[in-house]
Amino acid sequence: MASARKKEKRTQEKEAAATELRNVHLGQVRLDQISTPMIKDFVEKRLNGCRLRGKHYDPAAPRTVALDLIALRNVLNAAIDSDHIRELPRFPRVKVPPPPRRPLLTPEQFEKLLRLCFATKDNSEPLTKNGQQLHDFLRLLAFSGAREQEALRLRWSHVDFARRRIFIGADEDFTATAMTIGSGGTSKSHSSRVVDFNPQLEELLREMHGRPRARFRLVIPLSSTWREGHSRQNVSRVIETSTRQSRSAQSRVP
Repeated sequence: MASARKKEKRTQEKEAAATELRNVHLGQVRLDQISTPMIKDFVEKRLNGCRLRGKHYDPAAPRTVALDLIALRNVLNAAIDSDHIRELPRFPRVKVPPPPRRPLLTPEQFEKLLRLCFATKDNSEPLTKNGQQLHDFLRLLAFSGAREQEALRLRWSHVDFARRRIFIGADEDFTATAMTIGSGGTSKSHSSRVVDFNPQLEELLREMHGRPRARFRLVIPLSSTWREGHSRQNVSRVIETSTRQSRSAQSRVP
């Protein structure tokens, strides 16, 4: 059985604001009187922002407005099913631009980033106290395709060395010997997925599993501070250092 999806607070606030604006704009109109011009006016207000009844509403992204229209269309379809209206008004089409492509690191850039996990400051102190963990973490992300939080939640019980596979996004009590996947879990899509070993991933996991730290349940046994959301800052710090050192003739990168 799939676990109940719990939306983030920010998502709930955005959806509440969209519902409120829709109710303010159309709430006094009978369902059978909602027309295409009214919907177009609603779309313009959502895209450009507006002020209604003394309250300011920020502009929304085209994709968000398109989702708003889907929600409104679902309401009107339900009204058709219950015989409150006979047909849908024509909905305007919102042009949603494609998401920007994220630049990928070249193999050379990735190797340099890995080396910088063990970089030092000018006083010879380590740049980060979690250099080895960060090194393992970056490789795990690259070789498994896991998202950041998925990798941090990965447990050794999710790793099946015999069948050479790992289960990404599985529940805490899941074991890799279980055959049923695709439901539950703590991943972004709230479902687990199986990832077969590739040579790099298998070598990394066996290397990590052979260390004393492998007695911990988590594959990445990081400190609580690192695990509570500071990994992004650590990664950003290493990347910033990479940029700075690449411009310096006295780079400490081996």
